[in-house]
Amino acid sequence: MLERCHQRMTCLESLLNVSIVEDDEAVRQSLRNLLRSAGHRVELFASAEEFFAAAASASSDVVITDIQLAGTSGIEVTRRLKGAGSKVRVVVITASLDAKYRALAVEAGADAYFVKPLDSGVLIACVESWSSGPPGREGR
Repeated sequence: MLERCHQRMTCLESLLNVSIVEDDEAVRQSLRNLLRSAGHRVELFASAEEFFAAAASASSDVVITDIQLAGTSGIEVTRRLKGAGSKVRVVVITASLDAKYRALAVEAGADAYFVKPLDSGVLIACVESWSSGPPGREGR
């Protein structure tokens, strides 16, 4: 019993705080359901402006942002986070196959890049690869 409790505590300690910045409500809800089913804490934002107004970057381990948001783009979200010295991991997603977006995301400092439709297993594996110690959150 003690071993099982210890394993559960270790799992709880490795949960990540994930912020999803996506203007498509269906995609936002789908990502929330996927990440919650994997045990992560999730906050949803319909725009970059909403995300920054909530100061969510301070509590986020991972930010998943669409590139083509209404208003401030996901590339700009990434630039702002990385330019401010944030250690948060940023996953950029897009429906576009245009290679220029990948180059812009990498240049802005994105940690991962996915084209929709997303492979849920690969996205979860990517996010969970950071659960043992995202930059700035080691020893959680």
